[in-house]
Amino acid sequence: VAPKVTTTTADFLSVILALTPDSTKYSTYNSAPVDGKYRIPILESFRKFLKEDKTDLFRYIPEEFDCDDFSFRLMGQVSYPGWSDIAFGIATSQTHAYNCIVAEDGEGQNRVYLVEPQTDK
Repeated sequence: VAPKVTTTTADFLSVILALTPDSTKYSTYNSAPVDGKYRIPILESFRKFLKEDKTDLFRYIPEEFDCDDFSFRLMGQVSYPGWSDIAFGIATSQTHAYNCIVAEDGEGQNRVYLVEPQTDK
């Protein structure tokens, strides 16, 4: 099911990422958008996508299929048509990799959310 969305430009997406409170405290965002426009889904529609996705069911294997592999797998799942144009990426800290998404919170505000691909939280 394709997400219900609004559209934003790459420039505005960079501003959203830059203005996210404490974004650099917890994570490194690669805020270099490569497309000109992105769709911003409503968070609830992305949560439904996560429920259907099976990435979190993979077995964690240290150094073989660990946090970076989970985040790349979920990124690949989001790369299918219907989702591939949303504002979604991979974020890292010094010790962990996960995903990030810009989504509407249901009250009309666009926010950056971190997604733990191992648990869908």
